[in-house]
Amino acid sequence: MSYRIPSIFLSLLVLTTTALSAQVTVRGTVADAADATPLIGVTVLVVGGTGGTVTDVDGRYEIVVGDAKDKLRFTYIGMTPRTLSLNGRTVVDLTLEEAANDLSQVVVTGYRGAQEVKDLVGSVAEINAEELVADRPVESFEQLLEGRIAGVRVETVTGEPGLPVKVEIRGQSSLPTAGQGVSASTQPLYILDGVPLYDALETNDQGEVGGGNNTILNPLSFINPDDIASITVLKDASATALYGADASNGVILITTKSGQQGPTRINLSVNYGTGRPINEIKFLNTAQYLELARETLLNDGLNPEEAGPSDVETDWRSLVQQNPVNTDVDLSLSGGAAGVTYRLSAGYSEVESVHKGNGLKQANLNLNLNFPINKKLTLGTSMSGAFQRKDGLRSFDTYSFLPNLPVRNPDGSFYDGIRGFLNARPNPVALLEQNENEQNSTNVNGRLTLTYEPASNLTFRLLGGLDQQQRNQFQYRSMLNASGASRDGFLIRADNRNFQWITNGQVV
Repeated sequence: MSYRIPSIFLSLLVLTTTALSAQVTVRGTVADAADATPLIGVTVLVVGGTGGTVTDVDGRYEIVVGDAKDKLRFTYIGMTPRTLSLNGRTVVDLTLEEAANDLSQVVVTGYRGAQEVKDLVGSVAEINAEELVADRPVESFEQLLEGRIAGVRVETVTGEPGLPVKVEIRGQSSLPTAGQGVSASTQPLYILDGVPLYDALETNDQGEVGGGNNTILNPLSFINPDDIASITVLKDASATALYGADASNGVILITTKSGQQGPTRINLSVNYGTGRPINEIKFLNTAQYLELARETLLNDGLNPEEAGPSDVETDWRSLVQQNPVNTDVDLSLSGGAAGVTYRLSAGYSEVESVHKGNGLKQANLNLNLNFPINKKLTLGTSMSGAFQRKDGLRSFDTYSFLPNLPVRNPDGSFYDGIRGFLNARPNPVALLEQNENEQNSTNVNGRLTLTYEPASNLTFRLLGGLDQQQRNQFQYRSMLNASGASRDGFLIRADNRNFQWITNGQVV
């Protein structure tokens, strides 16, 4: 009796044998081209394949490839990668050269201007414009730093639009002086195109309204993230070489975009987003609340009927919350000719909060212009301006309102003066309709730079700049609700101005 092997099995057997016979082991060594020192930990990969290995302490490697005609890629930190075709070879020895391009990259620092990475002393991190592209509309660029730089902690304190964002570099460096009425800011020093910016969290400059009614706006929110070319973070003590004690919490250098030689380029960017509350705490409904309240009153020897009516069901949270809509529109024109470069940009943004009566609207304008006076002398200027309108009605304490309390009385007026288990507090729906709380802020930041270059390796730079912020607050608490009833209603107006001028000379 004879057996015939099906042709399909023969085909599979031939393919398997061929595949096995095609595998080739390649060996070799990798060394430094400068001094022939073996390189440990060089990554060796099969181009287009899945195989890979690393060199040992003697710079040796061994890798299995599918074909002797495959290509191998060798990579090592600080070295220029190399890709080699095997061309039938099973032994490949090679050297890697120092990556000169990486070592000549330029980083802008606050104390020496532009420096090459190989000459840089100190801890510096940089983020370029591509990494700063926002995946959502944001009202302040600091939120784009979150999770991008080691040692930099970004904390949004309340989530309310327009309020300062807390940034700490390598932890808190300054501590308040208890009982002295003086405290130092823990914020880093922000430098916009060479001009220091106002620190809104400096607690010694927050008392112009008083009585806890002052709302601090974020002066950094006037910087349009679309205008930023790069952000450099100086983390250690070397940052104090130019800025002194102001740099004790670190320095964040912000460089805005400038025009490039060539025809006018027009760029339009539109971002639109919506949101909704998530992970909300579940509150008791009327039946659940009455069950617990009556039991509490009974245990305290009080009348359980004081717990209130059972025929009212109010979801207070839904009355003051909304699904926020955020919009961001940016338009820029840039170009240059005959050595002159320019960039003009304008932007408008609206950021809403999840709570009604709370949001931020902003319009900004930025101009960056550079032109040569002669071959050795260049004049540069930039000017940024922004106008902000913030609405800040706060109805965040709706969690404390009982579900069996009505929004309005039978006559249509707002139910108010809530007492019992809770102290008197305003009806949150009445607060949104009857109270007002708005702030208008104007920010202007500019610089003028004169650069003289008598030789290719010598540059003199003179910079003058200004940073000005003015804001007006209008707050009204109506006598018709508990927020202003004790004072028959009252009005608060406050003006705050901050102005600083800087001149700085550098030799680079």
